[in-house]
Amino acid sequence: RLVLDCKYKSFLVKIMKKFAILATLLISLSSFSAFAKTSGNYAGIDIIYSEVKLDQASTSSIGSGDQISVGVNYKYAFNFNNFFVAPGVFFDYTNIRAKASNNDEWDLDFRYGAKVDLGYDITDKFAAFVNIGLANNHYDAKYIVSGTKTSDSKIEELYGIGVKYSATDDIDVGLSYEFSNLNVKDPLNNTVKFDLEVVRLGISYNF
Repeated sequence: RLVLDCKYKSFLVKIMKKFAILATLLISLSSFSAFAKTSGNYAGIDIIYSEVKLDQASTSSIGSGDQISVGVNYKYAFNFNNFFVAPGVFFDYTNIRAKASNNDEWDLDFRYGAKVDLGYDITDKFAAFVNIGLANNHYDAKYIVSGTKTSDSKIEELYGIGVKYSATDDIDVGLSYEFSNLNVKDPLNNTVKFDLEVVRLGISYNF
């Protein structure tokens, strides 16, 4: 009977050890998978609030305009121990009209380009990032003094900062701010300066 008890205890100890190993493994896997890392493909749509301020130094004319519009984007994120790099492309239908004090009208119709997000997954739900990129800005201008119109585009840098929240495993909600400075020429070859600020509230699908 003593032999049987020893065998029973030995068997029970082996079972308990295997159960402990399995439990440890499951806990490790569950804690690993619970952290929603920023990685993979992201396709999104944004609601955009854009504001532009212009300065025509040659005529001492200033003006501004704002608009709510939409944009779309795609990016692919690479994750390195919760730090991520996410290069992507975007298209914004800005549709802003800014009227200068001399009655010249400037329309920033749309812009598209590429940018890179550099960020960190703070928790399993929240991440913060900064970005830098290039945008091709398309604009139309109507010059009252000369009676002429132009349509052109200009590539400029953009800079931004933002946060995002993982609502589900596949859906992210983000809020960001971007700034870009745009310098163009009028018919008299004078420089017109634009300060473009964009606030975007977006939702994206991770796949």
